[in-house]
Amino acid sequence: MRDHHFVPGFPQMAWPMVEWLLDTKYQALADSQRWGEASVIVYGLAESTITPLMEEVNARYLGLKAFSLPSMGEGAARRHIELGVRGAPAEVEPAMEHLRRGVAGLGGTMEIPNR
Repeated sequence: MRDHHFVPGFPQMAWPMVEWLLDTKYQALADSQRWGEASVIVYGLAESTITPLMEEVNARYLGLKAFSLPSMGEGAARRHIELGVRGAPAEVEPAMEHLRRGVAGLGGTMEIPNR
């Protein structure tokens, strides 16, 4: 395929556009047996505070990559960080539990993102 797709730079705007595109135009390319992803929304912590936690997860779960996406919030939303992992499906849930325990230990609060 040689299609090009351009979306806005703001994640809140780009995400639904990219999700629609992937679900409608490229669904056949998805391979859920080799790739998984999960995340939580973290409140009350700076990204620099959770960086060591992400490094722990990357070192312990070699089939995954931890990610973070900070947001200033929009409308009534508070500042937050989307924190998660993507990679080997069998490692996603154990790694997420590691992240959840780590965030709680640092004094942050969490919720499941709305997608």
